[in-house]
Amino acid sequence: KSDSSQRSFAMDELYSIGQKVAQGGQLDGALGDPEQIAKLFQGANMEEYLQSYEKMLQEGIAPEMSAPLDEVDHEGGITTRPEPGFVVKTRDNASGAKVFINIVSSPHIEAPHMKSYVELEGEQGCRVPLSIGTPVEDFDKKGEPCVSYDVVANPEVVEQCSTEPAFREQVVQLCLAAVAQKYKIELDPRFKLPKIKYKGTSVQLQRIRK
Repeated sequence: KSDSSQRSFAMDELYSIGQKVAQGGQLDGALGDPEQIAKLFQGANMEEYLQSYEKMLQEGIAPEMSAPLDEVDHEGGITTRPEPGFVVKTRDNASGAKVFINIVSSPHIEAPHMKSYVELEGEQGCRVPLSIGTPVEDFDKKGEPCVSYDVVANPEVVEQCSTEPAFREQVVQLCLAAVAQKYKIELDPRFKLPKIKYKGTSVQLQRIRK
């Protein structure tokens, strides 16, 4: 085999190993043999592999997990790739860094519905279910570091946001609060809406609990 084909084979095998490790699986057979693993590294740079695999995971384009997309797995969750919606730009009050929130959609998230709240003494309010993704470090168009988060809502929410500015304002503030609460950060409530549907190269895969 040529050096390039051997390198491609090695990287493919390393991705397989990385997947098994990430999923807490046991390495067995040839993949678990130290001598065999060492052979795989011939012509492949370990640091390059780790960096590329991490980048692929962040961008949601790593080799797919064993569970098929959009099907309920054995733990009752669903892995899906949401549709782009719109982007919110704000800042982290502590660091001053730019923060982008991608509001994306999936039919696997419940639609908004009325619910009685104990804290409101039984009065009803509109509940907007959301799923918050992991932070992804990136760069803005000026080359400055920034962080982006994917927030998944029902498609009805994104559609309504495009036609009702008052509703969009409420949803944006809800998303800012949800991200801030989950990751223990303080986000500036002031925001801008860049004319893009998604900040990033590819919408991240999301595992949604049903």
